[in-house]
Amino acid sequence: METLKDLYYRLSIRNRIALLCFCYSLCMIAATILGRSESYVIRWGSLAVFIFLGAFFGMLNVWGISGSISRVIVYLEKMANGDLTQKIVALRNNEISLIIKSIGKVQESMRTMISALQATSSELSGAAGNLRHTSETMARGAEAAVGQSASVVH
Repeated sequence: METLKDLYYRLSIRNRIALLCFCYSLCMIAATILGRSESYVIRWGSLAVFIFLGAFFGMLNVWGISGSISRVIVYLEKMANGDLTQKIVALRNNEISLIIKSIGKVQESMRTMISALQATSSELSGAAGNLRHTSETMARGAEAAVGQSASVVH
């Protein structure tokens, strides 16, 4: 059963809905044929089975889509809180998986930008240190020059 469910969830959402509509059409045909039966058990039993199957397949779609959307929300919330270390993996190959893969690309781009900003910040900090050192050296030289010119004037 788990294999069938996984196979079903690997279908695109469009194909899931098409399959659901196809099954619904078959159920309608079968309900029409079985509804003409003289037996109340067959008539009402088939109606109950088809209602159950419709609810089951509908809920299967809802569970599959809401589970995937919940994963997307968790990924986005972690990224919004600054956690870019999580591994973003698409489990299937449907429309929501494409969204998850795109989120993974955004996350990788953000990591790259942050790394570049950190490198630039380090370079800027080093350059500022060099500038401070040069300024201090120039200030000492200026003080020495002032001291020498003061001794010449006296």
